[in-house]
Amino acid sequence: MDTGISKENLQENLSGSNSVSLNLGHKPVL
Repeated sequence: MDTGISKENLQENLSGSNSVSLNLGHKPVL
């Protein structure tokens, strides 16, 4: 199950956890 956007998504998750988290369907890490 590789989306091809894990490292980049993780970095963006910290910056835009609202947008990225909703896109991934995961809760914000913070």
